[in-house]
Amino acid sequence: MGFINPGKPLNKRKAKRNDLLSPKKPSKLMKLTESKGTFIPSSQQEMPSDHFTLDSLPIEILHKIFAYIGPYDNTLPLVNKRLHSILYFTGNNTSSDSWYNFTLFERIVKDYFLYDLNERIDMEVIDMKLDYYDNQIKQLKEKFPNFNRSHTFQRLVDNLNIIRQSLDAFIFNHEVLTVDILNFKFISTRLLKTLNQRRYKKDNVYMPIKSKQEILLLQKSRLKFLRFKFKELGLNLKKSIEELSNDEPVPRITYENLNCIVDSVSDELEDETNPEIKIYNDENFPTEGFFWSISEQYIKLHDNYIVYNEGFETVEKQAFGRVRIPYFYFIKSIYSERHYDVLKFITQSFEFGTIDGPQVMVEMLDILEKPDNFPTAYWPRLNGIIEMIMTFNDVQNKFTETVSSFFKLYESCVKRDYSTSKSKQGKSFPNFIAKAMTMLLQYFFDHDPTTEEKRQLWITAMELKNIHITDLLREFDDTPDYDILHRFI
Repeated sequence: MGFINPGKPLNKRKAKRNDLLSPKKPSKLMKLTESKGTFIPSSQQEMPSDHFTLDSLPIEILHKIFAYIGPYDNTLPLVNKRLHSILYFTGNNTSSDSWYNFTLFERIVKDYFLYDLNERIDMEVIDMKLDYYDNQIKQLKEKFPNFNRSHTFQRLVDNLNIIRQSLDAFIFNHEVLTVDILNFKFISTRLLKTLNQRRYKKDNVYMPIKSKQEILLLQKSRLKFLRFKFKELGLNLKKSIEELSNDEPVPRITYENLNCIVDSVSDELEDETNPEIKIYNDENFPTEGFFWSISEQYIKLHDNYIVYNEGFETVEKQAFGRVRIPYFYFIKSIYSERHYDVLKFITQSFEFGTIDGPQVMVEMLDILEKPDNFPTAYWPRLNGIIEMIMTFNDVQNKFTETVSSFFKLYESCVKRDYSTSKSKQGKSFPNFIAKAMTMLLQYFFDHDPTTEEKRQLWITAMELKNIHITDLLREFDDTPDYDILHRFI
C-alpha cells in the first residue's frame, strides 16, 4: 500500500507499433521556436555537455572553494588524494624553497583571523577635517600677524599635530590577529614569524594577537579619540579667534587633570567643509568583557595635552574580555616540541590576560599520573611550563588542591620503577615531580594562604606519612596545628 501512488495507473501503457515507427509531430512551441531560428532539442535528445566534478575543477577554483568553506570543519582535503595534494599545508616547512600553499594560508588568515582596527574610521572624512583646520590656521596667520601671542592658537597647532601623529600610528598598526588562530594544528613559531614578515614587514615586532572583545574595544576607542580631538580643535579655534581679536595679552592655561579638558570640550562649529564623524550606536556602552572604567581609559594627559593611551586595554589582566593563551598549549607542550616552541614565543612576544592556573594543572595531572602513555614527553620542560602557568595565573585562584595532588603524585612516584621508561629523561621523572612540588609550595606560601588552606596541606602530608613531603612542608610552615599532630601520632 505504501508503494502505490494514488491516481496513477498500475500498468504502464504499452506503446503501439505505429507510435514507435511514426515520427512525432513537433509541438506548436517547437514550431514557433524553430521559426525564429533557435533550436530547442526535445526531451529525448541529449546535447553533449561537460560534467564538472571536484576532480576536474582547476586548482584556482578549488582554492577559492576551500577558502570559502573556511578553517572550521573543512574536510575538503580528505575527499581524495588529488584534493589532498592540492590543498595540503603544513606549519613546519623545512624546505629552503617557497612555502607550499602559503598564499592559500594567507587568504584563510585574511578572511577569518585578520582584523582592521581602523574599520570604523572614514579616512576621507578625516582628511577633509584636517584640511579644514589647516585652512583655518592659515587664515588666522594671515589675518593676525601677532598670532604667536595666543597660547590657545599654539594649542590649536599642537593638537592638530597630535591628531596627525596618532593617525600615522593607527595606520601603521592597524592589523591584528584574533587569538582563534592559535587553535589550529598548523600553527608553528616559524609560521607566525613568516606571516608577520610578509604582512607586517617588521623585524622583532609582531602583529598583536587580541581577543575579539579587545578588537572591538580598540576599534571603538580609536574613533572616539579622533572625534574628541577634533572637538577640542573646534574649541581651540573658537578661543583663538577671540583672543587674537582682543589686543590684551592672554595668560597660558595649565590643566590640572584630564577632566579639566574633557569638561571644556563641546561640539564643533557646523561647516560644510568640516563634516561630522559618524557615531555608532554602541559607542556609549561598555564593551563586553570590560568594565566601563577600563573602556574610558583610552585617553591620558601628557605634557598638558590629551593623547591616545596606547595599550590601555591591557591594564586589567583579569578582565573577562582579555586575550588568553589557550590552555591546551600548556598541556601539549609537555610532549609536543612544536607546542612548546609556540608557547615560549607567544609568552615572550605578546600581551595576555590571566588564566585559571589550578584548572590547567588539573588537566596536566592527567598526563603526569600516566607518564608511560606519553613516550614523546620531555620531562625537563615540565618545570618551565609550570612556571609559566604560575606567572599567568590569576592570584585569586588558589593552588591548594594542586599542591595536595602533587603530594599524592610524588608518593606514588617513589614507589614505582621508572628504569624502563620510554620517554626522554623518564628515569628522572620523580625528581622533576619533586622540583615541581617545591615550586608550587613556594608560590602557595608567597600568596598569603589562609590557615585552613595550610591545614589542608598538612593533613594530606601527614596522611601520606612521607618524610620528604613533611620536611619540605616544614621549610615553609614550621609545624602543623596540635590537633593535626595528635591525630596522626
